[in-house]
Amino acid sequence: MSFLAESQCIERSSGWCGTPPLTFSDLKGSWTKTEAVLIVTINNGIGLQNIKWKIKTLDDKTLLMERM
Repeated sequence: MSFLAESQCIERSSGWCGTPPLTFSDLKGSWTKTEAVLIVTINNGIGLQNIKWKIKTLDDKTLLMERM
């Protein structure tokens, strides 16, 4: 997951199947942040998916989050 300027993001995904060979793609999306929750909206090819992450640690060098 890459968080870009202006609330944009990119998620690198291999899709739902883990059988080799894996093919990766970059899915574009957006993000919003409240005090303790990060909401990522990604277009996964079949529609928009909202994913909520609980922010465990956030400082100048580290973002540690847990999927809710």
